Amino acid sequence: ITRTVYAYLGGAWVDITEDVTGAISGSTGIPSNRETDRIANPGSFSFTLLNNSGTYTPGGVSAHADWKKGTPIKVDFSNPLTKTKFIGYVNSINLSYENNDKRASVTALDWFHYASNLPLNIPILQTNKRGDQILTTIVALSTIAPTSTSYQIGTQTFPYAFHDNTVKTT
Repeated sequence: ITRTVYAYLGGAWVDITEDVTGAISGSTGIPSNRETDRIANPGSFSFTLLNNSGTYTPGGVSAHADWKKGTPIKVDFSNPLTKTKFIGYVNSINLSYENNDKRASVTALDWFHYASNLPLNIPILQTNKRGDQILTTIVALSTIAPTSTSYQIGTQTFPYAFHDNTVKTT
């Protein structure tokens, strides 16, 4: 299995895999692709990155001004097909020195982390809506919108949506 780590820098996804050192760890929000896995938890991804004075300098060439907390991170795995297994945002960068080399321990969290900690703007009662319409409404009312969406849901129409909702996103 091949792992590729990307950071969204300068308006494009940049492969930063060669600068990721040591082991990586992470968890995805949805445990598998089974149809019974319907509840998602916040996902996280942690890794150590070669670092230069708190700024990320890929290949030692030039520092990226847009490398900071909030930078989008993406992780793909290939074997032989490529699948994106994590998309999130840098949540913390902790600087350290190891063997006279500057390192940054980076933790990225996915959109579910931010959405679940912020209130959902209370939607009005909706009637006779399909699941995709309901999810579109939820995303539109979220305090922080995801960068992209793709829904795989059935065609069931719900007689009522948001009739007994709370402000906590789950």
